[in-house]
Amino acid sequence: MSATARLTMGAQAEPQTPARPYCHPVPTREEGDMPMHADELTVVHHDDTKSHFTDVTYTLSREGLRVVTAAGDETAFAGHDVLTVHAHRRHDGLAA
Repeated sequence: MSATARLTMGAQAEPQTPARPYCHPVPTREEGDMPMHADELTVVHHDDTKSHFTDVTYTLSREGLRVVTAAGDETAFAGHDVLTVHAHRRHDGLAA
């Protein structure tokens, strides 16, 4: 009996594991690293609500997002609560 005939009679084929393409690891910022700055920061949460901040420093890691405003107010979001983060930074005009 051929292998094709055995498969059609109810036998299961060996599962094939597809080769994974090589991906570079995503760099993460460790606690204590220099935070990033954003003039405008929008946090989209998993429940589709949004949080907006202006003039902040922030740290994004697997543990979550920590935002510190210019006034010194600190807000933390758990990693499972953050869907995406949009950070915008204003650029000064080019020198002539």
